[in-house]
Amino acid sequence: MFKITEINGKPNSYSKKSFLLTSPDDLNKLPKVGVKGTQNSPDDSVVDEPCAVGSEALLVYNGLTEVYILTPDNEWVKM
Repeated sequence: MFKITEINGKPNSYSKKSFLLTSPDDLNKLPKVGVKGTQNSPDDSVVDEPCAVGSEALLVYNGLTEVYILTPDNEWVKM
């Protein structure tokens, strides 16, 4: 499961986003520039909306913590 923890400091912005992930598989579900992500459930409101370069994803899984950033190549890359 994953959810948005911040959207550019504003609750209704669709640009730079920050995500909290609880599984490595969630990386494949995240949106990209011009590309919608995969919703976890119909209740997700903006988690599938495209996001901007510089968006971040924090993966916390089995005691592991990794940070990913959406690059200008439109790929989520481990920092």
